[in-house]
Amino acid sequence: MKVFFVGIGGIGMSALALIAKEKGIEVIGSDIKLSDNVIALKNKGITVFDEQKKENISSDIDLLVYSSAVDISHPELSEALKKGIRIMKRAEFLNEMIQDKFSFVVVGSHGKTTTSSMVASVLYVADKGNSFYVGGILSDFGTNAFWGKGKFMAVELDESDGTFLHFKKDVALITNIELEHIDFYKNEENYFLEFARFINEFKGEIFIGKDGYKKIKSYLKRDVNVVDMPEKYGENWFLFDNRKIELKKYGNHYVFDAYLTAYALKNNGFDIEIIKEGLEKYSGSKRREEIIFENDQFILIDDYAHHPTEIEKTFSALKKRFPQKRIISLFQPHRYSRFTAFYDDYKEFWSNATGPLIILPVYAASEKKNGKESFDLFSDIRNIRKDIFFANGLEEGYEILISLLRKDDLVVSFGAGDLNQILFKLKRRLENG
Repeated sequence: MKVFFVGIGGIGMSALALIAKEKGIEVIGSDIKLSDNVIALKNKGITVFDEQKKENISSDIDLLVYSSAVDISHPELSEALKKGIRIMKRAEFLNEMIQDKFSFVVVGSHGKTTTSSMVASVLYVADKGNSFYVGGILSDFGTNAFWGKGKFMAVELDESDGTFLHFKKDVALITNIELEHIDFYKNEENYFLEFARFINEFKGEIFIGKDGYKKIKSYLKRDVNVVDMPEKYGENWFLFDNRKIELKKYGNHYVFDAYLTAYALKNNGFDIEIIKEGLEKYSGSKRREEIIFENDQFILIDDYAHHPTEIEKTFSALKKRFPQKRIISLFQPHRYSRFTAFYDDYKEFWSNATGPLIILPVYAASEKKNGKESFDLFSDIRNIRKDIFFANGLEEGYEILISLLRKDDLVVSFGAGDLNQILFKLKRRLENG
């Protein structure tokens, strides 16, 4: 079988391509960006075209896999349709791939990558042949996917386009539910209803955070396991089954994700010592409060947070973990639809956050320019606080950061776009003295 992946370098698509190759499928694909993911795929012997054109689609291709971001007019997709090649969305293909595994699927507005990575860590301790598919690079494994001969698999689902409804088995962990992906769902009711539909149609056991459960319980037609914070816990530990589990990550959100993982796995027969070892070994995922540089003067942290709730939780955790540090924040809004829908929340948080703030232009992703701009936020806040700066691009953002930097600073980038390139440039400068 020969499968073509459109946009193969994306975090979800690259993971799926790796799994397909490890299952013995012939994999090729295209991506216009030479990312680390593309390089990793090429190192695995996968052919990746750096142009997306109809000539890439040969008649011997059996299936073309694409994401919701790919329009029907895309040259590769339209050529596949013209040639009668079967097409399938990413989630549908993933669902087919994992049918012979007992899967722990993870979904939710926030914390999906962390929780699915924690599940993967425990599964690995239980059996090194267990598999995972995660929306981030696991620091302990250096990859976002692995296919082994073990029985179990950790799978991160994507609710952004509704395709998580394809998954009906075996165990589901729902971290939380808060309006997201406004471009697709339009309003909170639609978002809640989609999660309720997922739960009602799911054939296996479900473990859901209490806060999310309260928002959708009136729509539910089945029983679920509701999970709250543990009775006893701290910033990086909690008690579970008379064991103290100590995490390498800090913050109540990490504690809850770990507790949800432990609760679900314990209820599915996993030994508490294996759970404890797996969670305590977990060292994080790329771009999730990832410390990319640290010496006796500076700490640089790259974080994927782009929803106001995620930013608030991460910022709060960093303040508690590094109370003596001045935090310089870089913020790049992700998508016009999200930034416009939650503008007041961003404004409220950044108006009260401490430490210098550098705001960069909106990272549009696949969206057209429409809605609130970053400069609007800068204009609304600069009369409230003086330590706020606007940068027209990455280079200007870097120059502003250099002008602000002083000994004992912690610099953190918030966003799912490319603003972390500022941090990597600063990292190189600090490493070279």
